[in-house]
Amino acid sequence: MTRSHAAKRWLTGLSITVGTITMIGCGSGGEDGGGRTAGIEGTGIVSGFGSVYVDGIEFETQGAEILFNGEASPESRLRVGDVVTVTGVVQDDGTARARRIVFNRTLEGPIEQITMENGIGTLTALGQTVNFDADTAFVNTPVEDLAAGDLIAISGFVGTDGAVDASSIEQGPVFQPNTTRLDAEGTARSVTPSSFMVEGLTVNYGSAIVDESAGTLEDGAFVEVFGVRDADNGAPLVADTVNVLGQNRAEDGDRMFVEAQIRDFAGLDDFTAAGWRIDASDAERLDDTGIDPGLNVRVSVRGTERDGVVRADTLAVEPNPNVTFEATVTAVDSTESTLTILGSTFDVPADTRYPVSGERLDEQVDRTLRLASLEAGDPVRVWAYSDDDSLTTRRIERVEAQNDAIALGAIDRVDSDGSSVTLEVAGTTIRTADGDPTVYYDSNGAEIDATTFKTLAVRGARIEARGPENAGEINTARRVQVLN
Repeated sequence: MTRSHAAKRWLTGLSITVGTITMIGCGSGGEDGGGRTAGIEGTGIVSGFGSVYVDGIEFETQGAEILFNGEASPESRLRVGDVVTVTGVVQDDGTARARRIVFNRTLEGPIEQITMENGIGTLTALGQTVNFDADTAFVNTPVEDLAAGDLIAISGFVGTDGAVDASSIEQGPVFQPNTTRLDAEGTARSVTPSSFMVEGLTVNYGSAIVDESAGTLEDGAFVEVFGVRDADNGAPLVADTVNVLGQNRAEDGDRMFVEAQIRDFAGLDDFTAAGWRIDASDAERLDDTGIDPGLNVRVSVRGTERDGVVRADTLAVEPNPNVTFEATVTAVDSTESTLTILGSTFDVPADTRYPVSGERLDEQVDRTLRLASLEAGDPVRVWAYSDDDSLTTRRIERVEAQNDAIALGAIDRVDSDGSSVTLEVAGTTIRTADGDPTVYYDSNGAEIDATTFKTLAVRGARIEARGPENAGEINTARRVQVLN
């Protein structure tokens, strides 16, 4: 089954938005490089390279200042999944050019505890709760390999409840107590002349350098702290630097883009995302997910800054992926922005992320993967959002070729014929056989017989199937596991 392609929202949305930027902003930024320009600023997640793609917008970086944790750095320090703030211009031909890209790590510290199921879960580090899910990029270590004591660096957003929603997690070197410099950000509470709290972390700052140029260190201030601590969980951080972070503020009339989870949701005319106040009451809705904007829902908005508020022209909900496929590419259509694998055709929007598997800072890797560089026969892993009408990619990763294809997602259709079962997941057909070669497992990983599997394999149940790829199907599956 090939699904319809109602979800071309981002490629279309980008061209509409860039056009709007140009029309509204013509002349507002003056002449730059021979074309009329409009200022553009915003916060988003790095989705790819070649140049730097942030929230689906391609920014040329030649001559741009790139700051990585406050230090001037090359573009190669950035990773897919990093949250960055970009200041630049959009020219009248629709191209964007970054003047400044700033990355500030949200948290760096040792894992105190971690729980997960199917790659989704929470961990605590430096007293802060960190949520990770299928949309989190794990830069150099699979999530299953992370354990208490591991030093990790996290990029993401701190919510009003103090929890961090991780967009990328990177494993660091071995944690050295009282030596490894750690980093955390959040809201300061119980401020005294020598200490304060950031969630469950006590910060002793009596001998620290305190930068209050953007605000005063007081209860409710959003701060970033650097320092060291000993090995005991719950030990205070002895800070050497405390930076009070001001609210995001663009020039009045600048074009804005914001990609983040919604906070402080009072309605479409008043909510916060990535620290920006947003009014999306008149925004054109670009997605067709059927998900209402609300607290903790990830959105992407584009608009204009007026009197400290982003007046959104467009809004789209960005749901977490609920389908994962690994197989070889059957077809690529760069004009229609579609990718076909395992008999299913995916819409590939402009903000699709292209992480590099196993990427490390000291590796020279090709980071220019985009839809146009894929060809039939390339092995890929695709994370996507599936609804009744369409499949929309969230991430595409090039992988090593495997003997078996993989399909993970909710069952759309199930048919039993004697000892065999035919399943459909996100448009892909999965054929099984009782005994040989298919082996069935329950959600605990225990082997079960075909009869028991048939009682569990109902429409809506999530499964993972592995087996040879034949004619756009998994036929015949070697392994099928019910996940819930």
